[in-house]
Amino acid sequence: CTVSADLVVVAEEVSKHLQGIFKFSVVDKEDSTLMKAAAAGMDAVKFLGVNVPDSSVFMENYATTLGNLVALPKSIRDNPASKIEVVTHEAQHVLQFQESKVTFAWLYLTKATDRAQYESDAYAAGLAVRSWLTGVSPGDGELTWVVAALVRGYHLRAEDASYAETALKSHVASIRDGIYMTKAARTTIAFLEEKYPELKGTVH
Repeated sequence: CTVSADLVVVAEEVSKHLQGIFKFSVVDKEDSTLMKAAAAGMDAVKFLGVNVPDSSVFMENYATTLGNLVALPKSIRDNPASKIEVVTHEAQHVLQFQESKVTFAWLYLTKATDRAQYESDAYAAGLAVRSWLTGVSPGDGELTWVVAALVRGYHLRAEDASYAETALKSHVASIRDGIYMTKAARTTIAFLEEKYPELKGTVH
């Protein structure tokens, strides 16, 4: 659809605003030495039979946050609506890291229930922004897809998947009421409402 604001410009402004507020950096994933090293490591452990994504899938399709660094692949950078949603998602991960530092990394890597909570909150942040942009509340089918993606991508047990689904349903009920439970979503939406209120419900 046609909107009065250039969404590419809006996406870049949202990204810079979040970086300024929460003190993190965004880099192009394919240019990051750190991300290239991570991809090479994934290929190495995959050769040993560990179930991880192919390095090309990791580099081309997934945003990755490590501490205060967010790496975005070209596929996300080239889609401004996706960039707004994903940068908000990753900003929530930055906040999770900043609030607990080593504890966050340890729990994320070793505790599936905590990983489910962290990812549910981050997905909810992105879903809230998508709902604001499109005017469409997340549906049950979308929740099913997110939970399946969490199980597939983050090695969750059945009970952890159930926990993630319950957490996401709570978030979605709030989103439908216009309440945003994550700080990253509230920050992005407040920025959009102040600078680009005409975008609300128009991006499809």
